Amino acid sequence: RLGYLSTDVTKASVSRHIEYALNDWCIARLAARLGHADTARDYAARAARGWNLWRDDLQSFAPRRPDGSW
Repeated sequence: RLGYLSTDVTKASVSRHIEYALNDWCIARLAARLGHADTARDYAARAARGWNLWRDDLQSFAPRRPDGSW
C-alpha cells in the first residue's frame, strides 16, 4: 500500500524491503525470459520500489515511517 516497508514492521524494515525488491526483480527477469511480458512488467515496477527508502542526503537506505517521514 505504501510502496515500502515502514517502521511499523517489527524489525529490519530496510533490509526486508530491499530483499523483497530483489525478489521482485528476479521474478521479473524470469517472467521476461519465459515470455510473460505482463508479469515481467508488473514485477519490474514492484522491484523499482526498492528505491523508495533511498535518502540522497545520506547516500544510503533508511527506515521511513508510515506517514512518509524519515
